[in-house]
Amino acid sequence: MSVVDTIVQANCIAASDPNGARRLGRISVRVSIAGIVVSVIAGIILILVLVVFASSTASSEIPLSCTYKFSDTCYRYRTYVGTGGTCSGYRYNNYCYYTSCNYSLFSKCYSSRIYVGPLESCSGYRYSSYCYYT
Repeated sequence: MSVVDTIVQANCIAASDPNGARRLGRISVRVSIAGIVVSVIAGIILILVLVVFASSTASSEIPLSCTYKFSDTCYRYRTYVGTGGTCSGYRYNNYCYYTSCNYSLFSKCYSSRIYVGPLESCSGYRYSSYCYYT
């Protein structure tokens, strides 16, 4: 039986039983409306659950811009200074942690940089013709 035959047969049934066709039409509309209402309610519930979950975990998690956290203070950069190196930030386990940074390379913080070109020597960290210093 082809699709055309099925449509013709449905039209014949509808023509022979118009009250039944009307009743089925009303039921179809009601089921469609119920499906839309249920979908909207489910969406609202999902949004509410996500908002409540996000607000309950936000205070205990480290923000995306916070790479390191000590004593409820967020530090974004760290540089290895060793045991004798100077640190103008927060010092912990031979690292110096900073909330802001003048020059940052690969999550390390440098206080200054000097253009040295490709041939001059560098006593700091050389990257892309610059010499970086902590």
